[in-house]
Amino acid sequence: MPYIRAASWVRIDVGRHRDHHGLPRASNRHGGSMPKPTVTVVVPVLNVGTQLRALVRSLDTQDLPYEQYRVIFVDLGSTDGTAERLADLSTHRPNVAVRTAADSAAVRTAVDEADADFVVILDAKDRLQPWALSALLQRADEGGLEVVLGRTAGLGPVGFVPETLAQPWRADDPDAAIAMLAPVALIRTDLLRESMNSADTGWRTARLKLLAAAQAIGTLVDRPVGQGAGAGTDETAEEVWRDADAAAQELDGNQRVRFVAAHAAAAIRRDRDTTPAQSITEVVRRHAKGADMSAVAPAHRGALSALLDAADADSGLAAALAAHRDWAQIKINSTVMSSSWRDGNLTLRLRVEVSAGAAGTPDGFADLVPVLVVRNPATAAPYELPAEVSVRDGSGEARTFELATEIDVATAAGGSPLSRGVWRFWVRLAGGGSDAPTTAAVPYVPTGGAIIDGVPVTPFDDEKQFALDVGAAKHGIFGTARPSDANIDESAAGSLLTLRLPDVAVRGEATLRGTLYQDKFALPATLQADDRGARIECYLSGLAGVSKLSGRFPPAKHQQLGLQLRIGGAGDFSVETVSEPKPAAKKAAPARKAAPAKNAAPAKNATPPRTTAKPYPATENSPKLAQRVLPVFKPAGRLLPTSLRKRARRTYRKLIK
Repeated sequence: MPYIRAASWVRIDVGRHRDHHGLPRASNRHGGSMPKPTVTVVVPVLNVGTQLRALVRSLDTQDLPYEQYRVIFVDLGSTDGTAERLADLSTHRPNVAVRTAADSAAVRTAVDEADADFVVILDAKDRLQPWALSALLQRADEGGLEVVLGRTAGLGPVGFVPETLAQPWRADDPDAAIAMLAPVALIRTDLLRESMNSADTGWRTARLKLLAAAQAIGTLVDRPVGQGAGAGTDETAEEVWRDADAAAQELDGNQRVRFVAAHAAAAIRRDRDTTPAQSITEVVRRHAKGADMSAVAPAHRGALSALLDAADADSGLAAALAAHRDWAQIKINSTVMSSSWRDGNLTLRLRVEVSAGAAGTPDGFADLVPVLVVRNPATAAPYELPAEVSVRDGSGEARTFELATEIDVATAAGGSPLSRGVWRFWVRLAGGGSDAPTTAAVPYVPTGGAIIDGVPVTPFDDEKQFALDVGAAKHGIFGTARPSDANIDESAAGSLLTLRLPDVAVRGEATLRGTLYQDKFALPATLQADDRGARIECYLSGLAGVSKLSGRFPPAKHQQLGLQLRIGGAGDFSVETVSEPKPAAKKAAPARKAAPAKNAAPAKNATPPRTTAKPYPATENSPKLAQRVLPVFKPAGRLLPTSLRKRARRTYRKLIK
């Protein structure tokens, strides 16, 4: 679909209080005219259905004050109730506008009427991190930039991700044109208007016009600003190649060739059944005929060569697909050689094996390098981790690498701390420019936990994948404690238990307040972390007996310690390993006596079977209770008057129980 379309205003607001949708509501809905915003977010929508709620929430939760940003939804003719949902939201959101499509220039018209300094254009499927807009604006302000490019956790808009968004930016970089298609871009409003100089300007063409027009372009590379693939995710193959053809004309040299090659590789990978063969081969022939293949990203060379051969032979896309050596056939496997904590950093040494697979060795296979990535499955945010990589063995269709890294959880998220939650480790192959990155999970090996600057961190087995639980909310931090790690000091203040946790690494000083449990009996306790290590401190109490020890120190979860406390009759304390209960021995089944033969004569001198005397039947004068009354009490019972006998029975029942 074109980048652009149009219509009439409906006002809505993005705010802070909650409406009946559970979304924030503006506190000054009728507070007069809105001040001039700093950024306008334009979002084309078409039959987004239930995605609207998540999209609006993503915008509502921005940490930028709502007066500083406005949102324009461009409804392109939805028929699934999207327009009604937007109208319903309009009663609460005065800093959002909704346009209904009337012609083919709605997005462009929205940009023309934007009164902010910058514009961001998103797809309806995109989601922004809460700090995204403020971080993009801060980067623009610090560098005096007219365009700021941001990456997301998903693939790029044409199915590939630029492996590097250079910092500082160089407009003549061979990958600059590809980087301009980054999913999120903060663009100065007047520049964007100039680049969208006609109603049918595609978003690729508009972005590449900026490459020549903008004086200062920069990138936000330290962390992904959200999820999604950016503009154009709902385009047809014909629309993609029409726009790519026009956009390529804004380029020359290696930039043009690499741009077309990236689209060609993505088309072969993603659109085997829908890519128009004639369109793609014509575009490739027009822009890449006679190109120097060494200037093309390795993962794209095979696709471009195959398409050029198909164009020359007029054999169409089928021949290109048959000749293409698919990078998806590349196999990668990782093994953890060692894992431990050192100086508060998680040190990992990996062996990574890469093989070309059944498709044969693709061009550029030797250029591949493994990269360690940590990723949060909840937010899909990935971060590359610095590592030393060396080649151990490499020849033909297989290579072996060793990768060593030290991971600081306080800076691993692009210079920021890893947020609380689960983070998984992956190895990704870099250097090929692949549109489908080859990855492998890093396998788990047992590793102790740590308390890093007061934050508990637990490595754990996440379905055989190495993962970190930052905050230890779901996985315990204690490790294995032994009775020899416990010490009990008696003083006037009481009996102080100090339990060292030798499996827990420490960096910095911290005191986590929580609870130590003796079975269910809760006692206040502290988890101390300092240069002496990690330890639990608690004043003990309780009665004589044995109780299992467990503890919880928020945010970490409740966890058994594998120890038990024994309190003697004289008030003495000792700590022991929890003894596993022995399984009860099964009773041997009694031997069955053989049944006597029929008509058999009784044995001589046989002892007759013993019989139990039946109790006398209960009567009104001798009730059942009398059968259990001791003989010494019977005469006294007979002397009691009738009125007291019932009370005497109740008393006697209590005595004989």
